[in-house]
Amino acid sequence: MVKYDDELKLKVINAYLRGEGGYITLAKQFNIGHRSTVQRWVRTYKKIGIDSICRKKKGLAVFS
Repeated sequence: MVKYDDELKLKVINAYLRGEGGYITLAKQFNIGHRSTVQRWVRTYKKIGIDSICRKKKGLAVFS
């Protein structure tokens, strides 16, 4: 599974929302494996917002 950084995801989503292309066009432009990846990012962004882009950081839990 290919991982894309948060900055790229945001660029692609913003390009889509500005009407700079459809899923296929943007996937090709940003070298993303498949249009469904772009579609999923946009759909999730519309539903959840900016938090949908930020990766969950894995690490040790901190207890106080």
